Amino acid sequence: MTDPDRPLPDGDPVLGAGVLPGVEPEVMTVARHEEALRVTKTVQEVGAVRIRKEVAEEEQSLNVPVRSEEVQVRRRRVERPVDGPVRVYEEGTTLVIPVVEERLEIRKVAYVVEELLIDRVLREETRTVSDTVRKEQVIIEQEGQLRAEQQGSEAGRGTTDGG
Repeated sequence: MTDPDRPLPDGDPVLGAGVLPGVEPEVMTVARHEEALRVTKTVQEVGAVRIRKEVAEEEQSLNVPVRSEEVQVRRRRVERPVDGPVRVYEEGTTLVIPVVEERLEIRKVAYVVEELLIDRVLREETRTVSDTVRKEQVIIEQEGQLRAEQQGSEAGRGTTDGG
């Protein structure tokens, strides 16, 4: 390694080594770093949908025609024989005439009147994320009449100050 306080002798443009015959040049490697953004995604529950049903009750009134039989008694003189089955019968001295009426029978019937179809829809959107990243840049400073040339993939990215 060279002494940083000692001026570099002529010869190798980077390290100044190899100026003495029979001495192998000393090579030093300096790493250049830079940051890059890496984005990862996590699935996170952000809410929920609750669906509930409420039963609403309402009173309904329907007008329904209802028939019933009434008996009117009129007297009339008739002289004829009975010619078929009669629904009227006698109990002792009392004549029994059956009287019928229609009665209402109410029952409730449940009907499916609507169905809810619930689909989960996957929506994808692109969001822009940004942050400050740091990147090391190589600055080569020269002293005196020394000329330095850059070689490799990073050539041209740093600055070279001639002085």
